[in-house]
Amino acid sequence: MLQKTDNTPIFLLDDSGIIMECNKQACELGGYSCDEIVEKHFSDILLSDSKAMGVLAGETNHFITRFIRKDGYQLTVIGIMNSFTRQKEKLHYLTLFDVTSGNLINQSEENENIKLLAGYIAHDLNNILTGIMGSLSLLKEGVDSAILYDELLANAEDGAFRARDITNQILAYSRGEISSVFGIDKSDFKKTDHFNSKSDQDSGKLLLLEDNNLVAETARGMLNTLGYSVDIVKEGEDAIEKFKKALQLESPYDVVILDKTIEGGMDGVTTVKFLLNLDPSAVVIITSGFANDDVIKNHQDYGFKGCLTKPYTVRELYESLCVALDT
Repeated sequence: MLQKTDNTPIFLLDDSGIIMECNKQACELGGYSCDEIVEKHFSDILLSDSKAMGVLAGETNHFITRFIRKDGYQLTVIGIMNSFTRQKEKLHYLTLFDVTSGNLINQSEENENIKLLAGYIAHDLNNILTGIMGSLSLLKEGVDSAILYDELLANAEDGAFRARDITNQILAYSRGEISSVFGIDKSDFKKTDHFNSKSDQDSGKLLLLEDNNLVAETARGMLNTLGYSVDIVKEGEDAIEKFKKALQLESPYDVVILDKTIEGGMDGVTTVKFLLNLDPSAVVIITSGFANDDVIKNHQDYGFKGCLTKPYTVRELYESLCVALDT
């Protein structure tokens, strides 16, 4: 499965973390033979007390830790986990980038590794901020249920703790050297005029493709407040199946919101093509944490009737829905 042309160390893991396969570069990085490293648990070659242990649980898809060579020498590595499903079995590609001082080929290689990690971190932070800002914006509008109030507070608190963990991870690696790459400007949390987000009317059915639980549940709360009943899926294939079934039952979705990036699965750009083949008049909105992405800037060229940039507030969600439904 692993190609000989891969020039970075790559491990194939099963869902329990056992190394099923690795490429030549992975063996060379650790000083192991392939037979010595296959069937080890990946925690045997990485510091077990690191954030790396959270990747299988889906807590993160990137980390910075120490890689333990066969001779006991420890390397500083950036790890990135990409998950996928093969024949109903969940598997993971673990790619390691050696950033140990003095081991990089040149400054250009270091910059590329930092940019790669920064992209993953920015994606995670945008998801976390969506959960925080969405929850706080709903609390600002006021909620009638004490249970929902507590859930929104818990969402915001959980997001804050996760953001703190990522920040500590960055600081441990960079000591502030790359903070400007993904700094957050306070102006991002701009104030908006108060508007009534509560709807006593049934706004219709909405299908949401979102693989991040915090974002999905926060969005559900905001959409419920706007009067929508919401179905959530985590895979593009599941979105297509639900959309198709709703059409067959003559109870179609009024709006579909697709996340552009789905870890290890069909993304929003691919999914919308299938949806429009089923119903060319479908109202579909694309959402992404990257505001400068071509799909966001030129969303109509891809078949979307609206776009939504993470993180977003309930008002921004409402305005995006209005634009898409009026298009």
